[in-house]
Order: sequence, then C-alpha cells, then structure tokens
Amino acid sequence: MKLRYIIALVILFMAIGIDYQRYFYGKSIINYRVLPYGISPLCVKDFEKDKERTSNHFFFVYNNSEFFGSCAVPTNTYHPKFIVKDILEYYYSKNKLLIKCKDEDGLIRWVIPAYDKSGIYFREIKNIHWSIFSTCKHIIIHR
Repeated sequence: MKLRYIIALVILFMAIGIDYQRYFYGKSIINYRVLPYGISPLCVKDFEKDKERTSNHFFFVYNNSEFFGSCAVPTNTYHPKFIVKDILEYYYSKNKLLIKCKDEDGLIRWVIPAYDKSGIYFREIKNIHWSIFSTCKHIIIHR
C-alpha cells in the first residue's frame, strides 16, 4: 500500500518537473510565476489550412491580458519605434528580464520591461551592460 503512494508521488514530482521546464517556453499547464513584473510566457500553435506544417508563436502576457510578441515597441505610445515580428530568446532573473527579438525589417532588437503609471510597457535598449545580466538564466526560443 505504501509502495503505491511512493510511486504515485514520484510520478507526480516528475510530471511537475517536466511541466516546470516547459513553462519557460510557454507550453506549461501551470503558471509558476517565475518571471519578473508578473509576466508569463505563452506559446500558441498556428495551423495553416493549406499546409500540413504548424508554427509556434511565442508571446509574453503582461498586465493580465496584454500580449508582447507581434506588437509595437514601446507599447505605451501611439508612435512606436518598431514592430516586433518574433521573440528569439530572453534572459531572466527574479527582478530582471531582457528580450532579444526581431522586427519587421529583420533587425535584431533588445527590449526590457518598464513600469509606467498605466502598468508595464516594453522599451528598446541600445547599450546592454552584460555584467548586470551575467547571473540571469538564458532561454532560447528560436535560432
């Protein structure tokens, strides 16, 4: 009887461990709320009617309902600098997030979240001080 409970607990912890690793790619069942600013990753499959191939679109959900992925930067103005086409990778820690993305023209851009009176928005940064992000974990979404 005790062996059944031990086996069930081992399987449960293994499933949670696998799900936790999938969280950083937006494919988790549970929102572990690990990323700063209340941001959560989300991956959405896009099925094309005429093609057998599916593609994944990666987003960050912020301010409880807004999506950062295929959007304008900065997100708190009507005159954006560029439009994000795809998120390539990101660095994160408990209180920092640095996102590498590609814009519509194919240029690589670096974006960080910031606070505003209306909530969180994203802004581009040009000079990255890598010493600040040296302790951050690195997640690669697309190469």
